[in-house]
Amino acid sequence: MRVLASIPRQRLFSSCLWIFLACLVAYANIYGNRFLWDDLDLIVKNYEIRSLFPLSKFIFSTSTIPQRPVMNLSFALDFGLWGLNPAGYHLTQILLHTLNSVAVMLLLLRLLGSRQAAFFAGLLFALHPVHSEAVTAFLGRSELLMAFFGLLAVGAFIYNLKNVGLKAWLAYSASLTAFGASCLSKETGIVTPLLCLLIFLLSPSFRGRHWLWRSIFLRLCPFVALAFLYLLYRSSVIRSIPRSWWGGSPVHNFMMMFTIVWEYTRLLFFPHHLSPWYITSVPTNFWDWNIILGIIILIAGVFLIVFLRQKAWILSMSIGWILLALLPVSNLIPIPGSMMAERWLYLPSVGFCWMAGYLLASLLERLKGWKLVRTVVLIGLCSLGVVSLIRVWTWNAVWHDGERLFKVMFSRNDENTLAHDNLGDIYLEQRRFHEGIREYAATLFYQPLAPRAYEGLGSVFWAQELRNDALTEFHRAVALDPDFTQAHYSLGLALAETGDTAEAVQEIQGVLKKEPLNPVPNEALGSLLLASGRPQDALSYFSLALTSKPKDAELHFKAGQAFVALGKWTEGEWELRKSLSLDPHFWRAYEVLAFMYEKQGRWREADQARKEFLNHDSL
Repeated sequence: MRVLASIPRQRLFSSCLWIFLACLVAYANIYGNRFLWDDLDLIVKNYEIRSLFPLSKFIFSTSTIPQRPVMNLSFALDFGLWGLNPAGYHLTQILLHTLNSVAVMLLLLRLLGSRQAAFFAGLLFALHPVHSEAVTAFLGRSELLMAFFGLLAVGAFIYNLKNVGLKAWLAYSASLTAFGASCLSKETGIVTPLLCLLIFLLSPSFRGRHWLWRSIFLRLCPFVALAFLYLLYRSSVIRSIPRSWWGGSPVHNFMMMFTIVWEYTRLLFFPHHLSPWYITSVPTNFWDWNIILGIIILIAGVFLIVFLRQKAWILSMSIGWILLALLPVSNLIPIPGSMMAERWLYLPSVGFCWMAGYLLASLLERLKGWKLVRTVVLIGLCSLGVVSLIRVWTWNAVWHDGERLFKVMFSRNDENTLAHDNLGDIYLEQRRFHEGIREYAATLFYQPLAPRAYEGLGSVFWAQELRNDALTEFHRAVALDPDFTQAHYSLGLALAETGDTAEAVQEIQGVLKKEPLNPVPNEALGSLLLASGRPQDALSYFSLALTSKPKDAELHFKAGQAFVALGKWTEGEWELRKSLSLDPHFWRAYEVLAFMYEKQGRWREADQARKEFLNHDSL
């Protein structure tokens, strides 16, 4: 910490303050952004985050991304503070990005000792447009947390190498713990030990310390063991994900990796043509220009790492950081679902920002005797910062709502069926049925066997009261994908409305086998069982639903109905009164209370409850 101690606290504080203000201004327009796309599964429909305890539920999660318990825990903390107000979650995102930007600055300051280079690096990290998705979209929470703990692990590891005694080993323990937290935030954090080793190999601070060479691998052994344990944990909790080679073969997948490297390099240097979803054509031969450019970038990167090690080791280390951090997201092992994403550049961009910060500081140092030229360069840098800020603002706005986002998505590629499906869902929710049908039809034009589009069409037909057409589409969706829970749920509800209770119960029970804590199918199945004269069975499902939605007046009312049907007057009265305390205008509870009081011979209370019911009914 001697480098940090040698810098006046006031200067260090002012640098941190400027970075904080940059983050605050750059993302000031995201507080009004709504929950959309993946946010619905991660937060709105993720009932595990509705409470903090027991903590074990985050380790053995049944959520959409069970292998990232730290991310899910952070959402639970947010829910405890903000409920389902997205502005609070956005505040957490911005604070995490600010901490990471400061960490980028402090770590380079620790390695290089140049306050100016470190400040430029931290400021660029704060304002780089490619980070907009990671900060704005809540799925990016995993990137923010992974990078935070990863940078903390690297910083603590370097401190351990440069010091001895109790503090050094406390730093080593902190580094190991932070590495574990980084992996549990997102699996790409597993590259952290390689980043530590990279800095050790290239930093001049460790040259000549032969005793360190003997101990470095022993220090890294616990990291390797922890990484192995994480991989075992991940394989035990993650659902089976079908993986296939891009292009259908390892050779085509290998060629795709070079294309991805080129695309990521372009985004780091020229973050202009951004997209919420990338569809990259799989190359068929090595003479594709994207492949050639990717190969050139990799060869040049390796050459510069070796060539610059003695002359400008920080550039050598920065390039190595970019390449190592890109490894997990380069599709060397195919990533299911998406080839690339802007948020995946969050950790690799640390190396890019260090490189840029060092080059800018070196340029300004060389221009000290050229005041006019130096002033022009500074003006140019300020202008570039403003342009970057404007680009961040405009891209943040794209993530404001689903309709805007998905229109931008398929404007990049009209064959993007994901965009058409999601836009169809939005139109369905807004009862814009003809537009919804158009979007689902567009999906089926490009993918005739897409079950989600058939389920969407069924929902549109059901809302238009075209019952037979809706049932046909739901059955088709289930036949195409027997594991599609939403299709089973929609079919179950439709069957219940048409009087086929037994089939409806079977469909919704199938949903609950996959999503046992989901209160929506639990409530629906409880309602079906209650209507079919099985109040005892209904109560078990209402109880499960109430664990996730304890303040739902409708649920308490239904539970009260079930208790009354069983003749359990005390429990029934409590549930009905609870529904009224949550919603004083829930007048149906008074009707059931009046019935229950009559059964008990409590005539005065029955008359009072009936008067309340009639007063509300007349309104």
